[in-house]
Amino acid sequence: MPSAIKGDGSVSLFEAKDEWESAENLAIWLSGGENDGVALICGHDTEILDHALASHGLPKIGSSEVSRWRAALQVLPMLLSVVWKPVDARRLAEFLSMPMSPVPPQYSARLLHALRKEPGVGGRAWDEAIKGIEDDRANFKSDAGDYALRLDKILAVELYSEDEGIPEAKLKELCRWLVRKLVVKMDGSGKDDLIKEAVGQVGEIERLATGKGNISRISLERMLDSVVGGAEAPDRIPQTAQWRVYSSPGGLISPVKDLVWWGFADPGTTRRTYWSDLERAALAELGIEPEPSFKFRQREAYSWRKAFLSAREHFLTFRPQKKDGESIPPHPFIDEIMATASIKGDPSALVKKRELLGRAEWALAGRSVFLRPVGQAPPVTRAIRNRIPAGVVPSPESLSYSSMKDMIACPMKWAMRYHSRLRKSGALDLPSDNVMIGNLCHRIAQRIYANAEGPVSPNDAFAAASRLYGELLPSMASELLQGGREVDNMRYRASVAESIRRLADAIVSLGMKVTGSEKRISSKLDKIPFVGVVDLILSDSFGNRFVLDLKWSGSDKYMRSEIEEGRALQLASYVWILRSEGEDAGPTHTGYFMLAQGRLLSDSPLLGERAISSRAQIEEVWERGARSWRESFKTLNEGVLDAKGLNEKIEISGGADKKKLQDDLKARAAESGLFYADPMCEYCDFAALCGAKGDSV
Repeated sequence: MPSAIKGDGSVSLFEAKDEWESAENLAIWLSGGENDGVALICGHDTEILDHALASHGLPKIGSSEVSRWRAALQVLPMLLSVVWKPVDARRLAEFLSMPMSPVPPQYSARLLHALRKEPGVGGRAWDEAIKGIEDDRANFKSDAGDYALRLDKILAVELYSEDEGIPEAKLKELCRWLVRKLVVKMDGSGKDDLIKEAVGQVGEIERLATGKGNISRISLERMLDSVVGGAEAPDRIPQTAQWRVYSSPGGLISPVKDLVWWGFADPGTTRRTYWSDLERAALAELGIEPEPSFKFRQREAYSWRKAFLSAREHFLTFRPQKKDGESIPPHPFIDEIMATASIKGDPSALVKKRELLGRAEWALAGRSVFLRPVGQAPPVTRAIRNRIPAGVVPSPESLSYSSMKDMIACPMKWAMRYHSRLRKSGALDLPSDNVMIGNLCHRIAQRIYANAEGPVSPNDAFAAASRLYGELLPSMASELLQGGREVDNMRYRASVAESIRRLADAIVSLGMKVTGSEKRISSKLDKIPFVGVVDLILSDSFGNRFVLDLKWSGSDKYMRSEIEEGRALQLASYVWILRSEGEDAGPTHTGYFMLAQGRLLSDSPLLGERAISSRAQIEEVWERGARSWRESFKTLNEGVLDAKGLNEKIEISGGADKKKLQDDLKARAAESGLFYADPMCEYCDFAALCGAKGDSV
């Protein structure tokens, strides 16, 4: 280092708020003069910088960090992570959702749909998906049965114990299958290099597996760690520029006019192999002497100084104070620079702050640029009512209670889900916790009552539920079989069995028997098929019919309020469909059975004093719901897309009480003969698209 650094602008340390601001200032500096003799040190990813350079008409640097997380390089580790039992449904969904998955997208979609219904393998939904794949493939391939069977074996049937391991022959068979699928994806693009790298890694795993017999999961993962390396992003292409780019300061071997160090932040420590004294002694006997760690650090520090001294006119660094929202420390070389600068004066004068962009004349490190002020843009407001072309949204092909409620609650949510068919990634959309256990409990109840010829006693129901829980768990709730979930599994087993016992007790107490289980019913609303699936239909000798919907929830408060307020639209839709079918039946009663609480909620007089008082008859609830659906769809069809949930969010953010607001909306809807449904923005997958989630509300 020189004996002193002068404060004449030859050394400038620029600090920005984040990478975007840092990139913009560097792009301005590069656009402010000739760049012959300029050298850039870019040891980090330059995607953000490239955007800024392109906006100023400058060539892109096109650097990317070497990463082992490129999609093609993850196919092998992901495949070898789904061959173990018990099946990990979420990992399987991730594998099927990968852009480079060896399973074609049309088949992945079927299997993901099955996992969303039943998060496991080998059950009804999974088998239906495999059969669907076989039928699809039969239309254009002769190997339909063999292909579907092979896929089922790989992902669901031939799974292996983590401790006993996967046989060498089976591992090699999987590897060869994967290579065939990867090679097909090569299309002459830049991604081919990644695929070639992935194929090479598969071959290396085969080589390492030779002669090892059964390979445990932990051994296989260690093999993968040693084989799966990294690669740069294939879509980053450097463009010809006046400046030279170096990935590290040690690359400079000759003086340059101006040296710019992009991303002048702490590089962190590189993991180095640790050699014990015993290992060093063994290596020394062979004439090998590993370099001491401090030697590497000495060379590294020397490369920093050498790069600094190579700049003849200007040494300029750019450091963001935050990266990806996290504060990052400066490069350790800054201490040496500041210490040297302090000999001649105030070292803080070297640091240039982000306020440069607020001046008409931008000046830094010998260059100046006049900036034009940008007029203030009006703030972006979220549209509660969006205009779309009239008639662009056709009548739906079918309706259900869920789609009807979504249309009433928020037409924008309905349009996103049912018209545009948007949805979360399959790996993020698997049911868990209450939803998963509720589905499992539904299936158990259906299995118990589907073939019951008469009443089922509570004790028999309890025993059957305990048995079916274990039978259905791998196909409907496989995550409970994973390590660490043993206590949860035991608790759920006891809770589910007790819930089914209480359900049987409630049915017996009503003096009824089950005459329908998971019964699919349908009618037409305005010529549109309206479909529903009734969990249980009960009847007695007096001609009474009881429509029972099963719910698993942490609380029964919400469903109780639905009945009290006369808003049980789901139950009302079932009654309407059954009556539309023209069945000759007596009075129809409705209710929710809350499985987790073991409690029947209903306004039926059959419950006596336990009946809930409701503000509306079930027929009135349906009429208001149907009227609201027609009005909402008519408005949508005329070209107005309402984000009702956003409107509520705006009022609440303005100080309105949520409960009072919704009570007022319910009352106003009832007075107009309409139905109010809660948009539930907090659970909506599209709340960020309409603006209900984010900084605008």
